[in-house]
Amino acid sequence: MLNKKLQGALEYIMILSAVIIVVIIAVVGYMYSAHNVKVGSFDEIISAQASSSNTLLLELSELLPPGAQIKGINFTGVPSGTSISVSLENQTPVYNDGYPEYSFSVSDLLLTPLTYYNVSDLVYEVNGKTIAVATSTGEPMAIEGTNGYNGGSSTLPSGIIAYVPITISNNQNVATPSPFQQMIQINEGNYANYIAYNGNIANFEFFTQSGSVLPAWIESNNSGTLTVWVRLPNGIPANSNSVIYLGFASKTTNLLSSSGTSDIGEAPQLSSTYAEYDDGASVFNNYWNFAGTSLPNGWKSSGSVSINNGVTIANAGSILQSSYTINPQTTITDAYWYDTGWGPTYFNPNFVLENDTTAWGFSVAGGCHVNYDSNGASSLGAVTGSYSDSSYWIGSIWTSTSGSYAMASYSSPNYLSWGFIPSTATAISFSPTEIYVIYVQWVRVRALPPNSVMPSVSFGSVQ
Repeated sequence: MLNKKLQGALEYIMILSAVIIVVIIAVVGYMYSAHNVKVGSFDEIISAQASSSNTLLLELSELLPPGAQIKGINFTGVPSGTSISVSLENQTPVYNDGYPEYSFSVSDLLLTPLTYYNVSDLVYEVNGKTIAVATSTGEPMAIEGTNGYNGGSSTLPSGIIAYVPITISNNQNVATPSPFQQMIQINEGNYANYIAYNGNIANFEFFTQSGSVLPAWIESNNSGTLTVWVRLPNGIPANSNSVIYLGFASKTTNLLSSSGTSDIGEAPQLSSTYAEYDDGASVFNNYWNFAGTSLPNGWKSSGSVSINNGVTIANAGSILQSSYTINPQTTITDAYWYDTGWGPTYFNPNFVLENDTTAWGFSVAGGCHVNYDSNGASSLGAVTGSYSDSSYWIGSIWTSTSGSYAMASYSSPNYLSWGFIPSTATAISFSPTEIYVIYVQWVRVRALPPNSVMPSVSFGSVQ
């Protein structure tokens, strides 16, 4: 008797469960057909898109409740100091692929395009309760462009799987030149899970908000700090910021290339095969790496000079480039070089910019900064910084309207006030003093930063 009652109860439960399932399916079908609403996880952002530079479209897994007051949308990748405001354009959504889609107006103080941000969650208030709607993935969601709007980090170069927004700030009252070469130093320890570099492989590159790869050149890798130069084709306006991206591919992907139009290059001595991945000619205004066994076009030599993936100049020999004119008041000429010894004749610069009447540059291993003219007048000052008579270092030379500058390996520049320094240089030359020897690896000409101050760089979080 008891078994029959138990059996009847089980049959009743099974029939009731089946009825409930049928009712749920019917209700869901009615909701979908009548309201075109997909049923999914509650409180989720399905997608984030930009229809313009300041309009954000969010698809949600369900309708916002009546009377919901938007408190804000949280973004990642936002530069420090940015203030963002968000407002709901229309309480009634449209439907996109079955999901309710809401439009939000977004503005920020930097007036930067919306889409270099990522959405992490939407916050609203209803009936005195604050509710956060997270993304469906649980991770910040990259904003995608729609309606022909192509901006921000939603457009990634091929193979890039993670990226970091970089804000470059020109705090000077004048714009940078266009194009402009920006120095960026990367602490590899901050990106140990993403970055790979050893001279023969690099898995990173730089790109714009539209996904265009920027020409870049790795100068050095010292104690876990990568020094890279990135060419910004349009420069940076006065008192303004520019945002670019550092993108990472898989650690086994090699993005080193000498093309200058894709991927990233490096200084000639960093590659196991000299200059294999050197794209310096695409990054700098002028560039020479002295690859091979002959001088590049436009360079001449005299005396004891040998070229073999770099230049060796001995016994009062010299090399000279005089095939073009530069303005040393708007450009910096750098050389990766060294001189083997200190000579007694200080008024004979070894790395020089010059024209018919004036010359200025480094003397004997960078220890001095010399100006002289054709009448023999000269001035002399000591250059402080990292230079050596036994290993390569970077010497930099430029001028102002009243004097000239020399700098050793990016230390504080030395200034010589010495009459009027011309705004043209018609030659770059190297010649050792007396019995000493000069070694030159590469020479470049790059844009002079505004007021000689390089714009600052700040990194966002990995996306």
